[in-house]
Amino acid sequence: MLAAQYESWSDPIAIILVVPTAMIGILTAVALRRFPVDLYTQIGLVLMIALTAKNAILIVEFARQLTEKGMGTVEAAVEATRRRFRPILMTSIAFILGVVPLMTASGAGAASQQSLGTVVFGGMLASTLLAIPFVPVFFIALRNLAGRSVKSDIGDTTETMSSEKIDVLNVTVASSSTFVRALQQYSCYSMGYATVTRPSIAPAILSELATEDI
Repeated sequence: MLAAQYESWSDPIAIILVVPTAMIGILTAVALRRFPVDLYTQIGLVLMIALTAKNAILIVEFARQLTEKGMGTVEAAVEATRRRFRPILMTSIAFILGVVPLMTASGAGAASQQSLGTVVFGGMLASTLLAIPFVPVFFIALRNLAGRSVKSDIGDTTETMSSEKIDVLNVTVASSSTFVRALQQYSCYSMGYATVTRPSIAPAILSELATEDI
């Protein structure tokens, strides 16, 4: 869906590459608390994929808008990260503090709440500290890679089109010279215009063109 929205493959890949950074926090938090990888851990993992991609989308989308306005790729990525850092940081901190009660839950169903809260806490912490700095790096690298690929394709296409245009031009020049020679044989010129003197000029010209080796 991102590829269809952005009409590009490089920008969605830059977003997807950031998602595994949340796994570092998730694995660390689960290992520290010695929780099993159960159903609630997997639910938290799916939730973290969406939240990490959301933060990356905010930066990539703003960087795309800046590049469309004429800003360079590096400047757009840095400026987008600078402007979006504060909103992302505020929402991430609020989300992290919001799952603290799940981590410290007690009573009936506490195990499931602690498992889910631990995964989300560790994943959000890692995606905030690690993912945000890597988003502009992936954005710039993939944009440059896609730009070189497009330039290479354009160069090959231009070279092919140029050779085809040269061939067409040669044929056109040869045909034009043949037509002029035939017209000069059967015409006379007066006051800057060609006046045909023989009624059979059309068949004669066609015969001249047919017999000429172009």
